[in-house]
Amino acid sequence: MNKGSEAREFERKCRVLVENMGQSVCPLNRNMEIDFVNDKLLEMSGYTRGELLGKKARTFFEGMSRAISVVELKNRLRGKSSTYSVSAKTKRGKDLFISISGVPLFDRRGKFNGSFAILSDITERKRLQDKLEERARELEREVEKRTGQLVELYRGVAVTEERNRLAQEIHDGLAQTLATSLLKIELCERLLKDNPERAKRELSKLRNTLAKSIKATRQVIFELRLPKFHRTGFATVLRQYLEEFCKKTGISCNLDLKLDESLPVKT
Repeated sequence: MNKGSEAREFERKCRVLVENMGQSVCPLNRNMEIDFVNDKLLEMSGYTRGELLGKKARTFFEGMSRAISVVELKNRLRGKSSTYSVSAKTKRGKDLFISISGVPLFDRRGKFNGSFAILSDITERKRLQDKLEERARELEREVEKRTGQLVELYRGVAVTEERNRLAQEIHDGLAQTLATSLLKIELCERLLKDNPERAKRELSKLRNTLAKSIKATRQVIFELRLPKFHRTGFATVLRQYLEEFCKKTGISCNLDLKLDESLPVKT
């Protein structure tokens, strides 16, 4: 077999390979015009060979995809290979997403002689990727919503715990003091005739007990009226506290406070 026959046989084998491979093949000449297409590319694009051959490769892209293809084709002229993704449309107008792997071609003298590109249809993969990204965004929104609900629930629990604490203080302090005072009064009533001196001492003790109880009750009421740090800030709470202190003690106080921001929350 002579060299001519060997060359033709090699070309035939290459054509068989190109036509039967599972990906689209699109060689370009030195003018960046489509020089050859295999059946897979025709099937993917919906165009005929006559509609593709001799056309500039960039004419089949629009917008950003065309800009990307122009940059990539210039890279071939510089002898650079790359893989990139662009969007296009089939002949019937259906959206198509393509991954392109392109390499430059040179003749025996090292002069640029075109480009060879393998095109893969990634439309379904892109659709699944978009769906996954949308699902991820939905999950993020759901997590944000649930987090907000948990914060509100925590606030509700905190309010309930505070109410229970104050109720316990009232029960342990005021209620028990009143019950004890009632017993003391009944005792004093019995002692008024037989032992007035003791009745007088018991009434004195009762006066002191009630004074302490009144003071404790005022403190509980003050805590109920006091705004929370996370709602109004430290400065507001401190001002109200001093106002109440002045009312209760008669001591005059002035507050000179300069805070640019709230105090940090303990973590």
